Amino acid sequence: MKMQILLLTLVLGLVCANQKPVPQNDMLISIQLNTLQMAASNKGKITDEGPFHAYVRQIEMNMQNGKIFFKFFVKENGECVQKLAEGTKIEDDVYQVTYSGENEFKIVCKNENAMIAEIKNKDVDGVETNLIALFGKESDISEKAVAKFRKITADLGIPKDNIVNIISSDDCPAI
Repeated sequence: MKMQILLLTLVLGLVCANQKPVPQNDMLISIQLNTLQMAASNKGKITDEGPFHAYVRQIEMNMQNGKIFFKFFVKENGECVQKLAEGTKIEDDVYQVTYSGENEFKIVCKNENAMIAEIKNKDVDGVETNLIALFGKESDISEKAVAKFRKITADLGIPKDNIVNIISSDDCPAI
């Protein structure tokens, strides 16, 4: 019996060793997140009904073709309106996204519960705005993630008064 188990283990080991690993490029990563806080050098972009006062629900990254997709809501006349945005990878963790102008979306850090992104927006009038977004799977995330968000915001010279608590006004539906 021991010999059969040993032989079976050897055969399975050889079969597994002969398999090609799944390339990282073939992966579709889908993350369910909510926007918790936003900071912006131009606060008007993130105040009520501003284009970046957005209630993100899902971010998908297609590693095979270098695409990123965002599903989110914004409020127009007090109503939740679903939006979609798409971007193309330009380097590791950096995507060019068209939404309310041209954007460079950079994932600064992420873990299993939170993600911080830096967004450089150039709107149709040529006005440039730096934004920092704190996303979370839950509305209550670690103090460490919030502290990192605040440090990045301060490092970019964005005043504390330009931080908006997005989750507190989120009454839009799930996707």
